[in-house]
Amino acid sequence: MRTLVRGLLLPLSIIVGLTVFAPSAQAQAVARMAAAGIDAGALKPGWVLEGENVIWGDGDAILSFGAAAASNACASTYVCLYDNIYFDDQNRDGNPDGAKIVRLRGTVMHYMSWYGFDNMMSSWKNYAAVGVLWYRNAPPTGEAGKCMRSGTSYPAAGYQDNDTMSALYIYSAKPGCL
Repeated sequence: MRTLVRGLLLPLSIIVGLTVFAPSAQAQAVARMAAAGIDAGALKPGWVLEGENVIWGDGDAILSFGAAAASNACASTYVCLYDNIYFDDQNRDGNPDGAKIVRLRGTVMHYMSWYGFDNMMSSWKNYAAVGVLWYRNAPPTGEAGKCMRSGTSYPAAGYQDNDTMSALYIYSAKPGCL
């Protein structure tokens, strides 16, 4: 009986060991995000990680970091928020791995904390077909900030607005805000 038990325990311990200690794809994604300063546990649920892009839904919200943020591209239907001035793809230390960009679309109130981007916006581009209103503090008690008109961009938020955005509303109809 002891030989049978030993014979079963060795293969079982190997299988259990591999299962317990093998990092899952989710754990690897969380580790990559943490290395970029992103707390995966604080993000809005429902995200998937593709390369260095954290994506919600059908791409209605995308948080890019590292090399993906270095492209700093903003597609024609998105509102893009950059954590650096002049749409820069490098963080404040000159390191491209630390830069972050949030790309948003769809008629909805977007809370920046959902995307790990609360109080980080330093420049923006609005390529959506409608205006967008951003808030310094999350609504409903938040102070309205600036209107981002369709087709406009701002390379430097200025000292009063820099790193103060906590929510953004994309209107459903033109012009949105004026």
